[in-house]
Amino acid sequence: MPVRRGEVGVLRYNHEGMSLVVSTVALALGMVGLQGSTLPPIVPMPTEYVRKTGQFEILPSTVIVADNRELGEADRLARMLRKATGYPLPIRPTKPVKDYIEFDLKPEMKWLGEEGYRVSVRSEYVTIRSFGIPGLFYGAQSFRQMLPKEIESDEAVFRDWIALAAEISDAPRFEWRGMHLDVSRHFFGVDEVKKFIDLLALYKFNRFHWHLVDDGGWRIEIKGHPDLTRVGAWRIGDGRGWDHSQLFFNQNDGVYQVYGGYYTQDQVREVVEYASLRHITVVPEIEMPGHSLPALWVRRDLACDEASVNRILPQIKTQFVNTYCPGKEATYKFLTEVLDEVVELFPGDYVHIGGTRWTSGLGRLVRTVWGCESGNGLTETRNCMVTLCGGWRAI
Repeated sequence: MPVRRGEVGVLRYNHEGMSLVVSTVALALGMVGLQGSTLPPIVPMPTEYVRKTGQFEILPSTVIVADNRELGEADRLARMLRKATGYPLPIRPTKPVKDYIEFDLKPEMKWLGEEGYRVSVRSEYVTIRSFGIPGLFYGAQSFRQMLPKEIESDEAVFRDWIALAAEISDAPRFEWRGMHLDVSRHFFGVDEVKKFIDLLALYKFNRFHWHLVDDGGWRIEIKGHPDLTRVGAWRIGDGRGWDHSQLFFNQNDGVYQVYGGYYTQDQVREVVEYASLRHITVVPEIEMPGHSLPALWVRRDLACDEASVNRILPQIKTQFVNTYCPGKEATYKFLTEVLDEVVELFPGDYVHIGGTRWTSGLGRLVRTVWGCESGNGLTETRNCMVTLCGGWRAI
């Protein structure tokens, strides 16, 4: 949970950006060691935090003020506050004399950028101002962190809902603020992914790196290749631990105990939309050329040759090669078909394709299959990989 308290004082900081990494240890230390200090109760630390006299209390009579442009962000905060406080918190287009929380888009605040914001907390009111809609959202997250930790409850809690008076101004130093979740090695359902996104939003991250494919399992439905999830999403065992030599896949038909799961394309769209409403862009990761064991399990023709299985075994400690063969046209056809479906699901500008390494043993096979040693005049595995990258860019 965010750090909560502060005392009267004036603080200005050399802003190091809206955090690139949220450390659980750091947050824990913040909660224990910073209570009662003059540090702001906001993570990441804002550019400017000026403590004022007094405090604002959310009451049963409090209203939220917003016009049509600001209504989406006002409604999002209102729904969250209503759950914990049990108060009605109606949204109105005009503000009363006092006892209100106001959302206000300000064209003259363009200097703060789309994501910057100012929050003013006084005894009579709270105003959240920004040039852009994302800034209103981030300002609301800062105000949320200033309230007691019980504000995160999904059920009504009987207590005083007080935020210390302050003036806060902030804007991100870094345009890209991302966090990564690996759902291949250990699968997380849609509800768990949404909880992760909620935490990213609270701490003002704006990129969610979704690691959907690796040796541990294929987690995204590809309609043109259903075996990728029918078989490749389910590995034999209970999912505990991690050992390449124990990676075996089988369809979830009850013959073996299996661990895993995958997201249908409709579920992917649901997660992408959920993130978008919180101003987060989802970046999918589809590993290649290495770390692709589930795909090679169901499409063994994409390995360089059958002998490669035995040759690579001593080096990567699994009974099947986990790397696509770049010397086969079938590899590029397969990956093009996969990525064609992936890019339709994710509206962002990027898809992460991993660029994962292969072993030197496979490099020798690649040079033989693809003719890197003779036809292309390349004698080093590294040079062969450079040529391979050209093939990925062509996809």
